[in-house]
Amino acid sequence: WRKSLTLTYNANGGSGAPASTTFYMYNSNSTGSVQISTTQPTRSGYTFVGWSTSSTATSSSYSGGSTYSFSGNTTLYAIWKKTVYLSYNANGGTGAPA
Repeated sequence: WRKSLTLTYNANGGSGAPASTTFYMYNSNSTGSVQISTTQPTRSGYTFVGWSTSSTATSSSYSGGSTYSFSGNTTLYAIWKKTVYLSYNANGGTGAPA
C-alpha cells in the first residue's frame, strides 16, 4: 500500500497557477517533501510575491524552488502585492521625471 499526497496551487485571484504535484509514500506516518514549482501566476495590477497555506496571508511563507514538507493534502495560495505607479505632470512645463 502507498499513501498519496497532493500539493495543489491556487492562483488566488490570478491565473496560470502551476499544476498540482502528487507525492507517494509507503509509510503512512511519514512526511512528504517536494520542490515548490518555480512557475509564477499572473494578476493584472499585482506583483506575485510567493506562496502561503492561507488564502488571506499578507506575506509569503514559501518561494518557488524551495522544499515544502507536508503530511496531508495541501493547497498553497498565491500572495499578491498591489502594484502602485507614480507619475509626474509638468503642469504645462517640460522635463517631468519618467
